[in-house]
Amino acid sequence: MVVPEVGEVGMDVTFVRWLKAEGDPVRQGEPLFEVDTAKAVVEVEAFADGRLAGTRAKPGDLVKPQQVLAVLLAADEQLPFASVAEPSPSVTAPLARVVSSPKAKRVAADLGVDLSTFTGGSGPGGLITEADVRAAAAPQGDSLRAAVASSTAASWRSIPHFYLTLEADVSAGLARARPTGLICSAIARSLGQHPELNLAWDEDGLVRRNSVDLGLLVNTPRGLLLPVIRGADRLTLAGMEEAIDGAAARARSGHLRPDDYGPRSLSVSNLGMFSVDRFSGVIAAPDVMLIAIGRLRTAPHWELDSWRPRRVTDLTLSVDHRAIDGAAGARFLSTLERVLADPGVLA
Repeated sequence: MVVPEVGEVGMDVTFVRWLKAEGDPVRQGEPLFEVDTAKAVVEVEAFADGRLAGTRAKPGDLVKPQQVLAVLLAADEQLPFASVAEPSPSVTAPLARVVSSPKAKRVAADLGVDLSTFTGGSGPGGLITEADVRAAAAPQGDSLRAAVASSTAASWRSIPHFYLTLEADVSAGLARARPTGLICSAIARSLGQHPELNLAWDEDGLVRRNSVDLGLLVNTPRGLLLPVIRGADRLTLAGMEEAIDGAAARARSGHLRPDDYGPRSLSVSNLGMFSVDRFSGVIAAPDVMLIAIGRLRTAPHWELDSWRPRRVTDLTLSVDHRAIDGAAGARFLSTLERVLADPGVLA
């Protein structure tokens, strides 16, 4: 079993606890362990049937994506490596003393929080977590807000943004789907027609992506989360609406899955439910584009010999100028406009 990409790409996460004890039988799809991404605690499921062995992580350990934490053995298999010298505590086993995760210690030092005042934390066996430290430093307990603030500031500093706005006619599509599902489906299909724009920007420069995966910014009681809809260009309108509803529900309930995280082709931010006509969003690294959706409104449109009312919304494309130039972004918006005008292609 390895650590999946469950936070920002390449980011270390904190191991929380094992949900099975060493030697237990495990079925494919069963929750096996939990990790803390600073934005959410994520359950990681077993990828196959087997017997859990060779556990190599303890509560509070910092672990990396693709790091091996254990193996699932068949009946006749032996361990390929030794277990950790100190066995990992089970789900209910208490810790012998009050301890804190390495990340909690670093954050406590940064925020001036005295860990000796804690009698226990919210982690397994009373482990003091980063969230506990941030809650102590800020009574509102806004650790997610701090994580979002940090990543947003880093993106704003490093990404040279420019913006393109399209007034999109969605009149025809609203008879088939809700606005968010319609627009997200059209965005994904349009990006599928522009593979040259399906990119990310990492430390080594441009990375070309092979699938269209759409990030969806979701406002939750804990703050802003960004689950990902995989293979978004292959979904029907109904499939897109179901995927959006599922991702939003999991984000708001705090039950995001590992496949809700990871690389994205483009992210979508929607304030159309509020009195906001248009706005510009900050690109979430390593993305190179973000589309901001404004509210629906009625606008006059000249057809043949008279003005007719049409339902429109402003879509503002934020673009990373290191990766994409203005003409390429404009071509993408032109394709998006054509797809929205003929929503039958999304069925």
